[in-house]
Formats: sequence, C-alpha cells, structure tokens
Amino acid sequence: MIRDTAPANSHVLTILPQEDKLEIEEGENLFRFLVRHGYSILSSCGGMGSCGKCRVLMHKGLKPPTESEEVHLSQVELDQGWRLSCQQRVSCDIVLEVPRIDETTQAKELLKHELHIALDPGMEKVYLELASPGKEDQRPDTLRIQEGLGVERMAFPLSVLRKVPRVLRVKNFGATVTKEEDRALDVESGDTTGALYGLAIDIGTTTVAGYLLNLNTGQVMGVRSQMNPQKSFGADVIARIKHVYEHAEAGLKELQEAVVSGINRMIHQLCQTATIEPAHIYKVTVAGNPTMLHLFTAVDPRQIDHSPYIPVLRDGTTISAEELGLEINPEGRVYIIPAISGYVGADITAGVLFTNLHQSSKLNLFLDIGTNAEIVLGNRERMLACSTPAGPAFEGALIKHGMSATPGAIAHVSLSGDSEPKLEVIGNSIPKGICGSGLIDLIAELRKVELINEKGKLLTQDNLHYAKRVTLNEQSQPQFLVSDEDKPIYLTQQDIRELQLAKGAIRSGVDIVLHEWGAALEDIDVVYLAGAFGNYVRRESVLRIGMLPPFPIEKLKPVGNAAGQGAKLCLLNQGEWIKAQELAEQVQYFELSYYKGFSDTFIESLYFKGI
Repeated sequence: MIRDTAPANSHVLTILPQEDKLEIEEGENLFRFLVRHGYSILSSCGGMGSCGKCRVLMHKGLKPPTESEEVHLSQVELDQGWRLSCQQRVSCDIVLEVPRIDETTQAKELLKHELHIALDPGMEKVYLELASPGKEDQRPDTLRIQEGLGVERMAFPLSVLRKVPRVLRVKNFGATVTKEEDRALDVESGDTTGALYGLAIDIGTTTVAGYLLNLNTGQVMGVRSQMNPQKSFGADVIARIKHVYEHAEAGLKELQEAVVSGINRMIHQLCQTATIEPAHIYKVTVAGNPTMLHLFTAVDPRQIDHSPYIPVLRDGTTISAEELGLEINPEGRVYIIPAISGYVGADITAGVLFTNLHQSSKLNLFLDIGTNAEIVLGNRERMLACSTPAGPAFEGALIKHGMSATPGAIAHVSLSGDSEPKLEVIGNSIPKGICGSGLIDLIAELRKVELINEKGKLLTQDNLHYAKRVTLNEQSQPQFLVSDEDKPIYLTQQDIRELQLAKGAIRSGVDIVLHEWGAALEDIDVVYLAGAFGNYVRRESVLRIGMLPPFPIEKLKPVGNAAGQGAKLCLLNQGEWIKAQELAEQVQYFELSYYKGFSDTFIESLYFKGI
C-alpha cells in the first residue's frame, strides 16, 4: 500500500531512485518484505545472513551494524550506509536504495528473433453501435449485446455485468466488447478495438522474461528481463522446494507472492514504456520449468523433488488473471503452457515448438542449459527427453568470484602468448567477477595452455605460459589470477570442480539419450542451444572442455530464449497452444537417475576430454 504516512505500528519505506513508498509493519524483516513485493535482491542463503549479498544502501533508518554485517561489509561500506537487508528489523521510517541489476543486455538478446505467424489469438474486440432502448425495444442490455454480436449465447462474468449499464450509456450505446469465444472479458464505452494486448512470460529459475505484444498486429511493444525474486530464497528449485518444506503454506505463499509481485512490476514498467493501460492486456501465456509453474500458481511442489518425482500440473491450464493476482484486466486469461514431466517443463515444450523439432524429418538435439539441463532428442516420428541437474555454477553460484551475466561480469576469456589474459567484460566496465560463459572460456583456455590437466587439476609448472599467475591460497590450494584491475579475481581448484560437476551432468545426459535412441553423432542434423547461456557461450569452449560430444561446430546453433519465443507463438496463435498440448503428450520422458549405467557415465563425463 502506498502512503505518505503510515498508521501506528507501521512505517513508511521509500525506495530510491523511483521513490516508491510502501507501508511496512513494525518488526518486519526488510529482506523478506522487499522480495515479497517483487524487488530483485541478490542472495544465495535465503536471508540467513551467511552470503553477504543482499546489500541495500540506507539513507534513513540506519542502525549499528550486526555481527554478520561486520563480517561481510568493509568499514568503508558500513560508513557509507550499506547494510544487509536480511539483518534489518524495521523500527522507524526508512529510505534506501536497492542496487539495480542491469537488464539492458538481456533485453536486447530477447529481441533477436522475429516470428512470422498468422494472427489468431483466440480473442477479439468488436465495436458495436446498438439501438437505444425504448417503449418498443425493452431488450435487456446483455441480450442487446449478444444480438449485436450475432451470437445466441454469451457468458458475462459478474465484474463485466456490473459495468454494462453504465458503459453502454456513456456513448449512446456505442461500445466495444472484448470476447474469448462465447465469453465476454470486458465492455468499454466507445471504440477501443485498437487496444488489444497480450503478454508472453518465461519464468526461469534465475530470470523472468516478459514480452508485451499487440494482438491485433503481432508487434512487440516492449521486452523486459529481470532476476526472479524467488532467487533470494535459493539459487535452484530444490532450495525453493525446501523452503516450502520448512514453512509449509506460509512458505508457498511467500514464494508465489514474490514472483507475482515481480511480474506485476514488469507489467507496469512495460505498460509505462509503451503508454498503454494494464487493463488492456487480456491474454498471458506462461512458460517455465515445473517447479516454477507450481510456485507461480501456489500449487504444492513438494512431490517433485523425490522419487518418483510426481508433479501436480502437466496439461495446459487456463486461469483468470484476478485469481493469480496479475495486475492486468481482471477477466484476462492466463494460459499455462503444458509440461512434459516433473523435470521437463513448459519451457521445453515451448522451446521445441519454436525450433519445430517435432515436425522435422531429420534427427535434432535440443539442449536448454541452466540450473537444470533439459535434453530432447527427436524428430516428427519420435521424441525422447530427460533432465539432468547441472547445478548453479553456470549462473555464477558456488564459484569464488562468480556472478550472474550483468555489468562487470567477465563473459569471455582468451589466453595467447601474452602474460595478460584478454577479457571481455559485460558493459565494458572494470571486472567484478566471472559469469558462466567466462568460466567455461577460462577453463577451456587453461586446458589449451596445459595449466589444467584432463582430471581437472590446476597445475603449477613454471615452464608453462601463465604459470606465474598460479599461486597457492591460504588452504595451500592452487588458484589462477584472472584479473587484478580493481580487486583480485581468482579461479580456484574448487571452482574447477564445480564446473566439472555441471558439465559432467550435461555430457552424461546427452550421451545417455543418444545411447537410448541408438543414434551416432553423425546422425544429428542440428544441436539447438537454448537459453541466454546458449547465446553467450563460445561453442569452441563447450567442445574443448567436453561438455558435449565432439559434434562438428557448425551443427551447434544458439537459439536464445526459445521458451519465450514459444510462449509468444502460443500468445499470437491459438492453434500453436493446441499443438503444444499435443507435443507434450508425444514426448517420451525417461528418468536419468533410474538409468542403470548413469553413475559410470557421469564419472567418465567429469574428465576434460574435448577437441
């Protein structure tokens, strides 16, 4: 609730620079409040005070630092007013800044693909000029609308019925009806047929992406990408399900409120940029992995994380926007795209739909690399899918100087005969850390110059290029100095192990699905690399570390946010939504953990055996 003053036992929280004013209760934990209201707060410990990432800059309401803040923040930062939001209990009015996570680069990536498809969104706006009532015409208002539309029956939700008598008489019975088949979604005075919009959303474990589209023309009106606020409760789906285990219904409600609030903030930002009203958004399509969709709909996900891995949702589902709490037209329809299994979700259904793998005569491989890696191998005759837990290393988590792909992240690394690594930093700024694509590049380059051996050991031989950059840390473990431009950024032996586990999971999944199909490498026509990670990573580096089998490099095709593109297809054409359901039913899923040879394949996949 936005107020300039707050009642007793409440205070006013002002968030800069946008000057959002929120009412916050006495004693409320600041971290949990901000996440619940959709603000992107970095955290990998779920607000326990152990990671030191949930920093906010306090301008008013500053308190003496806690023990945890003294551990994670320098004296200079403490003096400037930096605090950990998870350590703050509210006792007065507060003014603060939440560090902004720059999303410009990600948003540009989302705009790379244009869709060419016949428009048939399954809903339309019709302008009617109706006859006014009189002694000779005493038809009810709703019957007057039905006959104006030329239909025998029309369902009118209560919220629309309440608008009808007033709206019809504002412009002398000139009104626009928004309808989905035989159901009225809205009635407005005058001609508003040009204001018909939809939203395609991809709810990723790390990132939420949204596309605002004109349903009359198919034009993209705006794109936003932001960190999933649920990340503050844990970097992966298991951590978030654990939060539900620990807090039951309250934890589920907390996670649902976080992601819905974040999406609502995105909706208002998109509408403000496009100068449209949120009430003119009538359709939303949603892709995401099964856990994200369960949490988005506040459906208990606790049966997904243990054998036999049973989700509640699979088939496509349609829900009213009001029921979910989305701040669009209250009668707007939210289409949840169908999933395939408990670990292969709607994001993969949407991605396969976009790449047209299900209609190809040739054998193709679809790979979505993230915290989990989902794999689909197939063609129009058969499709085989599995999922493997890659872990959060590709997102920068569990890496000593890891970070997400935001400004300051080292995204690419090259090692040549020079003594200094050549670094490509997002935003062309001073390096602050290293993201997933940079981590893969660095390890691939260290393999090339023989500073990492096949088993993943970081070597200290003096006769090798860059050997002087390898030193021992306080635990006498080797570390490689990547950059010391601002602060020392190291690659540690443990970082290499984390990447080995992640890439080993992916390689073993690919090897097993190929074996199950009985396919050789030369049988594969195209390998689709989906997701933002697939766009940024260098194909040469992926092959050099052996994350994938030695496919010819020209067969590896990055396709960006395929899940978002598939969600756009379902938004613009109702036929694609029907195809998505058929596709999900056709895919044969098998559980890797039940596969007899998984352990041996996984261990073999840990080695750096690349090209």
